[in-house]
Amino acid sequence: MAGQGYTAGSGVGAALVIGTPSQTGTVTFSGANTYSGGTVLGSGSLVLGDANALGSGALNVTNGASLDANKTLSVGNAINVSGNLNILG
Repeated sequence: MAGQGYTAGSGVGAALVIGTPSQTGTVTFSGANTYSGGTVLGSGSLVLGDANALGSGALNVTNGASLDANKTLSVGNAINVSGNLNILG
């Protein structure tokens, strides 16, 4: 993930883990997703482009990370923070 941008569209899965403490970069979820296991944001930046980008599970932040949106939206997912979370935009 270091220094690279990734884009995720729709998909089905159990959970999604983004980044480890030593990784940086930006991941963009541009569309709605249908996975239900939750999302773990460990480092870097996550940019949301859809209100349903995180599927139906919670967003769990475990280390210093950033959350942003590329348009105005409201997400209904629970957000659990056990480290620092920078809210951008």
